Amino acid sequence: MLLKVILKLAIFIFTLLPSALFANADLCTVSVERVSGDWNSGLRVRIRNNGESGIKEIKTTINFHGNDLTLPLLDSLSAKEEKVFELAPKYIPNKSGKYPVILRTRFLDEDSSSYNTLSVKLLEFGDTRYSRIFGKIDSSGSAGKYNFKLSLKNLEIKDKTVFLRALSEDPVQVDPNSFSVNLKGDSSIHIQEFGVRVPLGSLYRNYPIFVVAEVDEEQYHDSLLLTSDVQRKMPELSVLWFWALIFFLSVSFCISVILEYRGNLETNSKLRFWS
Repeated sequence: MLLKVILKLAIFIFTLLPSALFANADLCTVSVERVSGDWNSGLRVRIRNNGESGIKEIKTTINFHGNDLTLPLLDSLSAKEEKVFELAPKYIPNKSGKYPVILRTRFLDEDSSSYNTLSVKLLEFGDTRYSRIFGKIDSSGSAGKYNFKLSLKNLEIKDKTVFLRALSEDPVQVDPNSFSVNLKGDSSIHIQEFGVRVPLGSLYRNYPIFVVAEVDEEQYHDSLLLTSDVQRKMPELSVLWFWALIFFLSVSFCISVILEYRGNLETNSKLRFWS
């Protein structure tokens, strides 16, 4: 019996606990595309369960061209199942250009653990062109706190007002998360810094960071999408202490079981003696 208890405890330690620490929000992916190339066609959103088990209570919100939309709540998706939604053409912009679509999804796995995902995509409408703004992101930092430096360059002679949004998955925090900058003509460069913090207790994995830059001109809507990520990883020393703690708890549990078993034997022996 003692061997069975130890075996079950070992299975619990080496499977359930690591999977809880390093759980993966990529179980569910959400993508968006044009239904067709026609100007008046709507959008198609695909929600897919990539895992080997079911997920439930899937809620997806969409931000597109000033509209905040919420898809119907999905009660569940079985393993590898996909659900498709289509958005009406009334949400389509009437100006040529590139427009960002921001999709946030929250769902529960089969153990009712909560996850959040974020995806951003630029969709093209009408006659598009190469972006007239250039940008790049550099990052530094560790231990849950990161500094990002965003560099923007104006590739045209005329001045531009650029509206920017820095986006991250919950619970990652970005500050500031929205701001605007004025780019003078003739290849002027602007550098904007912002901070990213990954709270303690967050899952150990990579978290995507998106920066959307938009310029709304009279005849054209220009957009630029920049991506990066931050990683919360368990320090090596913490890993050693973690497994040392697990080993200590396992040994303590086994010793307590043995002592309890011996105590029961002694009690039964005394009862038989007095009887």
